[in-house]
Amino acid sequence: MTLKDGTYYGALTVKVKDKTKVFDSRSSDSIAMAVHFKAPILVGRELLDSAGKMLQQEPKPQTL
Repeated sequence: MTLKDGTYYGALTVKVKDKTKVFDSRSSDSIAMAVHFKAPILVGRELLDSAGKMLQQEPKPQTL
């Protein structure tokens, strides 16, 4: 995932047998597919440094 001009961009890397293809994707779709297929979500250090947030304490669970 990358961040450019305030917009997040995702890409899907698909490997079948010995071939790998990369597809542009909305970041939300990339995340949903990674969760569904239990695949890793890779984020560049630059994105974490620029858009990441440090938590001072563990977040409290939210209830409805």
